[in-house]
Amino acid sequence: MSNTPLNLIRYLFILNVNSSLVWLSKWPSIELSIVLGNAIANRLPTVQARSWKKALAGWDMYDGMLQPENKKRNKIPEAPWPIEAVLFWYPAKRTYGEGERILWELKLMNQSADHGLFLEVILPALEQIGNMPDPRWQRPNNLWGHFDIQSVYTAKGMQWKPLIKNGRLDFRRKVNPSQWFRGLKSDAAPSRALARLTWLTPFELPGCETTSRKTGKNSPQYVPSLTCILEAIVQRISSVMLGKYATTDNFLEMQNEEALMSWNIAMEQASHIPLLRHDITEVPPELPGRWIGSQIFATSIPDVVFPYLELACILHIGKYTHYGCGNLVMS
Repeated sequence: MSNTPLNLIRYLFILNVNSSLVWLSKWPSIELSIVLGNAIANRLPTVQARSWKKALAGWDMYDGMLQPENKKRNKIPEAPWPIEAVLFWYPAKRTYGEGERILWELKLMNQSADHGLFLEVILPALEQIGNMPDPRWQRPNNLWGHFDIQSVYTAKGMQWKPLIKNGRLDFRRKVNPSQWFRGLKSDAAPSRALARLTWLTPFELPGCETTSRKTGKNSPQYVPSLTCILEAIVQRISSVMLGKYATTDNFLEMQNEEALMSWNIAMEQASHIPLLRHDITEVPPELPGRWIGSQIFATSIPDVVFPYLELACILHIGKYTHYGCGNLVMS
């Protein structure tokens, strides 16, 4: 949609468990944010580390103990890192044995899409917490101190290119913040009709929660309309590119006539697509995000809407995107 593609680097990690038993928390991205964030801060020079330590101070309520399952959602800081990053833990199981693999994705956005930062700071910090983490995080059967980095891939369009394979870094691999967009066609239509959206991770779209008309009480309408999802996508792009206080209008004002026309057509067609049914339910209060499940529309999603939803799959939308919330797939 944007005249200039958003800067983004996507890294896919494959971790190899090297102990007999690892037990993950309900939402591993929270622990990963705390442990990796502190390891990064400890590796940086004092001046650069200051912003990291200030952001990470939001986790002081844990008193050094990784017990996020005992905390409430409103105590989870939305932006615990001073850079724009998403930690997307691929949904799977909670128990792993020796030799099993764990997949997660790191997405660095806008000015934070810096491959040098990744190689010089983030990757060594991850290696450290895999081998010898801070004593504060060492608990029986937790992941920290019990994994190796087997492989790392970077996204180039819809393909994943190896950066680290079998523990060896390919120094010839060039990585830049625009390669994620190569090969993606902004006007591409799906090969078949799609009418279902499945939320892979919990989502919370504040603009979609309204007061119930029947009761007049603060009863949220938690199944977002297609137009609300589109607005959340553009708001996400705006906040990443222009800053957290930027609005949808700020972003749209930057677009050329063709892009604005495409947006208006998408919104107009989306407004005519009613919800058919859903199985969306509320997630436990100790998790980021608020709702999860799937929703099916009465008719297929218009082709002009499809590219925007593809961006939502990559960028995540709504609150708590740092922990991977707001990710969806279409079918």
